[in-house]
Amino acid sequence: MTALGLDIGGANIKAATRTHALSVPFAVWKRPDELASRLAAVVAAFPGIDQIAVVMTAELADCYRTRSEGVSRIVDDVMAAVPRGMRTRFWSTDGCWLSAVEAPRSWRRVAAANWHALAACSARWVEGDVGLLLDVGSTTADIIPLRRAPGALQVRPVPAGTTDTERLISGELVYSGMRRTPLCAVARGTIYRGQFVPLAAELFATTLDLHLVRGDVAESTSVDTADGRPQTVACARDRLARQICVDPDDWTPDDARVLADDLAGKQLEQLAAACRRVVARAWGARDPAGKADSLTVVIAGSGGRLAERVAASVPELAAARSVRLAELWDEERSAAACACAAAHLAEET
Repeated sequence: MTALGLDIGGANIKAATRTHALSVPFAVWKRPDELASRLAAVVAAFPGIDQIAVVMTAELADCYRTRSEGVSRIVDDVMAAVPRGMRTRFWSTDGCWLSAVEAPRSWRRVAAANWHALAACSARWVEGDVGLLLDVGSTTADIIPLRRAPGALQVRPVPAGTTDTERLISGELVYSGMRRTPLCAVARGTIYRGQFVPLAAELFATTLDLHLVRGDVAESTSVDTADGRPQTVACARDRLARQICVDPDDWTPDDARVLADDLAGKQLEQLAAACRRVVARAWGARDPAGKADSLTVVIAGSGGRLAERVAASVPELAAARSVRLAELWDEERSAAACACAAAHLAEET
């Protein structure tokens, strides 16, 4: 049976089969009543599918009063969107599929379970006994340890927590991504013409602007930016200037590049510090299986290049074997990795 994986996030709907993927921007918190129709359009773009495999994070959107309400309403919207009678299941953090009836009752295990689906799928590429999933997306990064228990046949995810709150505490979830992270969440300040300047605590610019100026993200006509202007280097420079309250007329391309390099370095260190915490807790120096040369690091997400730089900056990971989903699958499916993983798992179970 051909499965379509759906990863329903607060800002994007991602869909994937084993062979191709689609990512559609959709701010569910602005138009929650349109979710069912948007999902129906996405599903219709994949003819020939036999089943739907769903993971989600959109239940955290503030259009829902509670996560329980969010899960329940998203399940209802999915069932309204898919063809009647099509097998539809929802992944849970205990590693099993739930029906549309079971999912709202077990909402704590269904809420934000997309990372677990990707970690469970990624475990197959770990050659030894230990691995790490490093998935950097547009909004967040997931850093998930993978391990084979003594006597076990399979490597499995071994997270410190399963809820978003537990994962934030452990460092396995970091709200720092390639596009949507406000710069004032990356650092308190930066360098402007040789002087330290605090960042304005406003949504004037995001990490997208850093990576546009640095050439890590391609220009496009998209206006999904902090100021609603296009995703171009020129507009990104203006947004960066405003982040430190400078008028664009008093701002040069060199100024923008210095600021972008500085804050991109601080974002990298933010993610690297979380990696070091996760690695130290999951298999500390006393564990011989935790030696860097026995590790497999699985790189995923639309921020795969940033994830690679993060892994290279962490001494414990520098000698690890690397598996890049952008090469194993392709760029589109790696960007929609959780949806693609859900499709794989659905067809295998």
